[in-house]
Amino acid sequence: MKKKSLIIALLTICIEGLLFFGVTAMLDWSYIDVSSIGGILVFGVIWMIKFNSYQVVNTANPYERVWATTEKERQPFQFNLGPFRTGLLIYALISFGTAVIVYLPYFFG
Repeated sequence: MKKKSLIIALLTICIEGLLFFGVTAMLDWSYIDVSSIGGILVFGVIWMIKFNSYQVVNTANPYERVWATTEKERQPFQFNLGPFRTGLLIYALISFGTAVIVYLPYFFG
């Protein structure tokens, strides 16, 4: 199971990199800029979609949530990192770190 998760995470990183490379080729922008901002943006959008779906369920069924009998039904929102989200997070961190390193001379130069 670990090998399958690793393959999914690496595939996610590759697809996201190719997607941003296509955007940069189409718009003639810098890959580092699009990659760093896009990686954070995609991860944030996925995070907010998950959070929003949880909030919709909570606001739609407040009476059932209060009288829930099992502990699983009463748990607060938790963002679980599956292989897909792990790949998105790794890509966002690496691309943002690379952008910071590349643009560091502009801040201190």
